[in-house]
Amino acid sequence: MTEQSIVAMTTPFTVQTSTLIMAKDVRDGLLVTALDGQYGGSNYWIGQIVVPRQKPITDEKGVVLLSPPPEGTDFFDVPFIPGCGIQIFEDDEELTAEDESSPPHYITLATMHKGLELLASNYRKHWHDFINESADAGTADVWLQLVCLGEVVYG
Repeated sequence: MTEQSIVAMTTPFTVQTSTLIMAKDVRDGLLVTALDGQYGGSNYWIGQIVVPRQKPITDEKGVVLLSPPPEGTDFFDVPFIPGCGIQIFEDDEELTAEDESSPPHYITLATMHKGLELLASNYRKHWHDFINESADAGTADVWLQLVCLGEVVYG
């Protein structure tokens, strides 16, 4: 092998792929696994979960952040409805002394998409587990932290 071919063989390829992800797979494989009951993968860092039922959640200027979902909507379907979502607060016991209180985080179509992109690009093992339908509570927890916090902070 020549020196040129050795150099050529060590040159990395950058490959970008597109993967079609169905909302049902995100719901059942990640969202439910992260939040469901006492065994949800993210329950150790979540202090409160809020879904607006009567009136929208707004910011200090009155801008609507989350609208109430249609009556009778299943909890796990809420963030898949445009304009709707789930508000998450971190458990205050998990916060450091510098933090006064947990700011709200939102699970919406946009933040779930962002979480999938971060999972695919930065957490390949968890991404592989998810797309191969073998995601566990740990994978769901990593995804939900990426959705809510933009990075893995806990665990």
